[in-house]
Amino acid sequence: RFVTDIYSLDNGFLKRFYKFIFLFFRILMSIILLFCMVKDAVIVFPFIVFLIYSLVFKKFSRGCKEAQRGYLRCHSPLCNIYSNTISGKSVINVYEKNWYHLGIYERYVETFRNYCLLKWAITIWASFYIRLIFLILTSYFIMHPHIFFNKMGNLYQGGNYEKIIGTIGYCITFSSRLGVLTKILLCDYTYVEKEMCCVQRLEEFSKLPHEKDCLEEERGEVTPKCDEMEMKGKFDNSGESTSPLPTGIVDPPAIDQSKEKYGVYLENVFVSYKKKVVLDKN
Repeated sequence: RFVTDIYSLDNGFLKRFYKFIFLFFRILMSIILLFCMVKDAVIVFPFIVFLIYSLVFKKFSRGCKEAQRGYLRCHSPLCNIYSNTISGKSVINVYEKNWYHLGIYERYVETFRNYCLLKWAITIWASFYIRLIFLILTSYFIMHPHIFFNKMGNLYQGGNYEKIIGTIGYCITFSSRLGVLTKILLCDYTYVEKEMCCVQRLEEFSKLPHEKDCLEEERGEVTPKCDEMEMKGKFDNSGESTSPLPTGIVDPPAIDQSKEKYGVYLENVFVSYKKKVVLDKN
């Protein structure tokens, strides 16, 4: 459920990679055209890149990864509920006597909704800030003739006015296009990061400690939860083996490690059956 996601397979990493390369070269060519038309843009453009990286990119990347982790954390239990519903089972009747699990599923549904809204909110926030930062670059191109011309009369001498107005118009268009392309490029780049959170989530699961206690919300008491790994370790010991079963039940025989094989180990298996009666065909 975490690694093989139909949505990620449908869009594909190769498709996203090619789109990322295409957008990168479009942005690069637009920047080169801006530098050719207005050479003084070299001064302000590194400042714009620094603002986008420090204020938007780092926070947007970290927020999207955290939102994707929360989304994946709620995915598995919700699939359990949906599969029971599709199978025709009444979820309320199944879980009505177990308020602990019913409360867990209710919190997972609420968390799932919150993380979905968070993903959209982060995307809208990043889009707004990118356009706002590139508005600084657009304002710079608008104010460029008034800043770098010593005398305002030079704007209206000969063909300088039409030439400067045309250049500034192109610069404004390219700066606005840079804002849109950077927003799309950022979303495509973080999309791959969000999908890679599937693998990161599995790694986090492998490092999590085993849960020792579980809370019973119905009575407010703490009941210890059986650690299956410890019980398995007790049975795997070839020496003294302690069984958690009550007295009166035969302890399972110790398995010789030299004869242990992969697969299902069957020894001294007792099967209850009913006698088969052959009916006369006549």
